Amino acid sequence: MPATHFICSDKEKIEISQCLSMRGCRLNDRCCPMPYLRAVAFDREYRGISPSMAGNGARLIWLKATTDYAIDPDKRAFAILGVGTHAKLSNPMYTHNVLSEEPLREETRQEIADLLEEDEYSSGRYILTDFKSFGSFKVRRALGIQSRKIPVLDNYGNPVLLKSGPNKGRPKTINENFQDQDFADVRNETLQLNRYRMGFESKGFPVSKMCLFVIIRDGGLQATINQGITTNTIKIPIPRLPDENVITFYDELERQVNNAFKVGYVHKCGDYESWNGRRCDGYCEVSEKCKELGP
Repeated sequence: MPATHFICSDKEKIEISQCLSMRGCRLNDRCCPMPYLRAVAFDREYRGISPSMAGNGARLIWLKATTDYAIDPDKRAFAILGVGTHAKLSNPMYTHNVLSEEPLREETRQEIADLLEEDEYSSGRYILTDFKSFGSFKVRRALGIQSRKIPVLDNYGNPVLLKSGPNKGRPKTINENFQDQDFADVRNETLQLNRYRMGFESKGFPVSKMCLFVIIRDGGLQATINQGITTNTIKIPIPRLPDENVITFYDELERQVNNAFKVGYVHKCGDYESWNGRRCDGYCEVSEKCKELGP
């Protein structure tokens, strides 16, 4: 079922159809321009599990397909930026000798990959790229960037001591950023791109490399630079997974969702899908209905 209501700036709800009608704003002063509101009001109808659903639990997918829910336009701002980025980079005006936004239909599932282009250095093979717009927090997580405190040393290699404050006399420290692959997390994106890869390879397009091309939303800010992210864009390589692992993951997710349609219940999202519970507190648009269902 589609979203039926907007959450206004005063946290009250209004039917989307009313809001989008002439003089339909209940506050008589629109929070956003009409084109923006029309864009954020759109949610794709559920037609089976798609590759981009890798990070969603079965309950979230099922509830969004069966439950009326409300949208906070403000919280969809970055999603709109992402859509705009995809549209711009996939425009034929800017692509050459590539398959961009190429649909691959398989039974009831429709898959749309962002970009497949010839590998200039591997004849007859292709590079699969997915465009993303991430904040610095997510980029750090994708790269496995961690921070640790290291002592500040003088020209002779001795620790510099603090001269004032509550920690006077203790060594002065600064944060050092470093990458640790044990903390890198591109699980969802790896499943998604490998599912796209399988679709293309089944059509005769062997894939040599996969990557994310990320535009960093807060790139260039000093706070972002201090976190170890010094560029506005970044390419993140994506590993190849065994086909059977990818098929098993998506088939199991689809099995759980299909069963929920039959019995009217599916277990709560796991810690990974719910971001250890943070997604349930303000980031999930069907959280109220989810709580009614219990565990």
